[in-house]
Amino acid sequence: MRDIGNIPGNLDPWAVTLDPVNQIGNSADDARFTLGNLSQPDPTAAFAWTDGVFPSAMASGQVLDLQVSPTTPTPSFAVTIHWGGAQVGRSLHGPYLCTSTINQSVSFSAPSATNPRIDYVVMRTADPGLDPTPTRSWFPVVLQGVPGASPLEPTSQITDADLLLAAVTIRPGASQVLSGDIADRRVFAAARGGAYLKSAVDNRPGAFPGMLRYNLAGASYETWNAAANAWVPVVPSAPWITYTPTLQTTNGNTVYLGGGGFSSGRYQITGKICHVYMYFEWGSAPWNGGSGIVWSPLPNNILSVNHRTQWVQAHLWVKNNVMIADFHGQGAVYPNFNSITPWFVKSRSDNSTETYKISTSPGAAGTGVPLVPGGFPEGGQLIINGEFEIQ
Repeated sequence: MRDIGNIPGNLDPWAVTLDPVNQIGNSADDARFTLGNLSQPDPTAAFAWTDGVFPSAMASGQVLDLQVSPTTPTPSFAVTIHWGGAQVGRSLHGPYLCTSTINQSVSFSAPSATNPRIDYVVMRTADPGLDPTPTRSWFPVVLQGVPGASPLEPTSQITDADLLLAAVTIRPGASQVLSGDIADRRVFAAARGGAYLKSAVDNRPGAFPGMLRYNLAGASYETWNAAANAWVPVVPSAPWITYTPTLQTTNGNTVYLGGGGFSSGRYQITGKICHVYMYFEWGSAPWNGGSGIVWSPLPNNILSVNHRTQWVQAHLWVKNNVMIADFHGQGAVYPNFNSITPWFVKSRSDNSTETYKISTSPGAAGTGVPLVPGGFPEGGQLIINGEFEIQ
């Protein structure tokens, strides 16, 4: 084990229990337990507090506080620990609030010639009122692992005074520590009631019902459901967004809805669910839309999940000089697509379904699906409405 001791820029963890020689008593313990009312609790025990980094600085989407990285501009056999603050909960002594105001570094012992080794980089809290002859109060330490073909991590060396920051692989014969050698092991903390950050290695349960965290990987908030013993997504409120939908055909044409025809639409995205409403109303002839299967593009950047077809509702109301009819169908949202394709029964007497089509002879009536004589396309009104999962 190697440490560099306290250096300028490292403040004592608040509040440190004073040496009993001074006959001060337990006032610092009292202060920390009182402070614990505002600190993030540990779910594993009563009157225990979780370890974690307080996030305050970010670059390129990464939290920098107490981040371990190679030395710059040239990597060496040491690493840099970014400035930052943290909470360290010590058994029966409450939460210590710790701060480093400058970057610092630690180096590693010589590597094995033949096998890799995994060392831990931790920040250690030392309290003169509790710990025997502490070097200082808040300082970085390297915990050295055992080299091997499958190296063992030094988990048994961690104490409740330590905050684990990174696991560093020391390659055989290496003279530098590179980015790929450093595995980030930080977890984060927040004041009680605040949302803390969930890192990739953080699998901690919640400490109380309604506890809130922000999942960095999923870019989403999650809350602790104590009854289900699980983190569940927090679905944010989302506005309806209006847009003007169109009908297209597989031959590349836009369906002309005729004189006075129009369309309107809106959609709402909640988490990974999109709810869409499209309305098309045909006007007066001509309605030439080319030929082929009819589909409607979704708004930009909306893409369905890529592993199954989903279905929404579709309704076609037809009124022409021959008949008035309602056709109830479905809209297919194909995997990994940005469109909806309506399907309807072939006719009033044939209930098998088929994609909604326009005649192969543009302008010819009665040859599409549904097979309604005397109209082209078979309009009046087309409504597509429903929700589906998106990427």
